[in-house]
Amino acid sequence: MKLDSALKAGGALLGLWDTLFGGTPHEASSAADEASLVGPVVNERNSDARLAPGLQLVLPVRTAKGQVVYVDAQVNALGQFADVDSPAIDHHPIEYYDESRRLLAECDNRFGARNMLPAALEQFKLVQQAKLYHSDRRGDWLRLLAEYADLVGWLHQDVGDHQAAEFWIDKSLGWATTAGDWSSMAFVMARMSQLAGEMGRGDEAVETAEAAIRMARPRSKIAAIAATYAGHGHALLGDSDEAERSFDLAHELLSDAEPEAVNWGQYFDEPYIQVCRAQSRTVLGRYEAAMDAYDLALPSLQEGFRRDQGVYLAREARACAGQEDAARAASLGLRALSIQRDTRSARAKLELVELTHALVVWRGDPDVQQFIDAMSAQPGGES
Repeated sequence: MKLDSALKAGGALLGLWDTLFGGTPHEASSAADEASLVGPVVNERNSDARLAPGLQLVLPVRTAKGQVVYVDAQVNALGQFADVDSPAIDHHPIEYYDESRRLLAECDNRFGARNMLPAALEQFKLVQQAKLYHSDRRGDWLRLLAEYADLVGWLHQDVGDHQAAEFWIDKSLGWATTAGDWSSMAFVMARMSQLAGEMGRGDEAVETAEAAIRMARPRSKIAAIAATYAGHGHALLGDSDEAERSFDLAHELLSDAEPEAVNWGQYFDEPYIQVCRAQSRTVLGRYEAAMDAYDLALPSLQEGFRRDQGVYLAREARACAGQEDAARAASLGLRALSIQRDTRSARAKLELVELTHALVVWRGDPDVQQFIDAMSAQPGGES
């Protein structure tokens, strides 16, 4: 209640509290549950720059239970709050914003990119603002901006906006290059390969992946990531042998990889290589081999990758349809659709639309008809 009054939030903070925890703060809170700022307090008194009164800022506020809420505040109100009761900041702001990025990435896979994109963009703006007031650790700030830009690019990629995704990944590469961080540059190049592959640009996917492998340090997980995306590029070009060699190289590089000192590629592991191999085998028309790879990989996926599980289930269903196992394809499609409804992933939706087209010839089968009807019931669904 004090925060809501000091920040002139007009009851918005109290409403957020009620949404998250139920009841009002004086009913639910204790001294241990009080909220604290995730980022630094910025005001005219402690900033090197002059901020115009009335400037709107967004504060990330974390409760002791781990939730992060965002509160709009004006500079003059923020200054008044800081004068009265400014919380101590124990860590450098980079650590706070890096933790926020990790939280956004985790929530992305649980709740979907459409839900997380506005928060990620707001947090990116906060990082840019904070960098202006903290001139130390310049390389770390640039690396953090590169990581945020890549995250925002990924979120645009999952909602199906490839043009925006390309823009943000280009920005990420620019900041990584300015920082002189070769590992970050190599990873972003690998991400460029992934996006090119998703857009069907096989040549570009192979070229950028091979550049990333050359750029990555020896015995690097980032090189394994790039080799994986090179494999899909070769599959798009119809070269099965080169695709399989690239995936084998990815497994070899990952098994020999040393621990990374950077945040990139936390999602990447052996099952991830397998699902990418399976996708590429489907592209090549090797449906039975693709199904084998999915059966091997999906039970071993990292916990919390709900949205990606939906994408992979839809892709496995397409492989089953190619193998003319229509009933299994429809069953997997329904499971994928259930996840897609929650996460609203455009990548999963595209796979499901393609699956619908593949299953139309079996629409007399009750299981297939159930899936087709479920897809038709979706907003913008297939008829």
